Amino acid sequence: MIYLASPYTHNDPTIEERRYEAIARFTVAKLTEGYCIYSPIVHCHILARTYGLPAKFDFWMQYNFRMLRLAQSLWVVRLPGWDISKGVQAEIQFAQAAYIPIQYWDI
Repeated sequence: MIYLASPYTHNDPTIEERRYEAIARFTVAKLTEGYCIYSPIVHCHILARTYGLPAKFDFWMQYNFRMLRLAQSLWVVRLPGWDISKGVQAEIQFAQAAYIPIQYWDI
């Protein structure tokens, strides 16, 4: 399984929605190519919006790390803000510490 990291949380909900849409399109494209991908943004965005769960990384961190621990690879999608995203940077550090290979994507 590939764990897909990308920036999400932002003060502007419109930017969060755009980030979700971009990563959802990327996830669909890779799924149709045969990759087994888990994206916390794609899988949890609707839950957060529908049921009022927080968008902040601190809420999702342990859940995300458990999923990342199962991954054979971490793919980082370099949407604007990826380099300052608390979540993306924590996921990269976690993967490095766990010797999970990391691949970077520009879309």
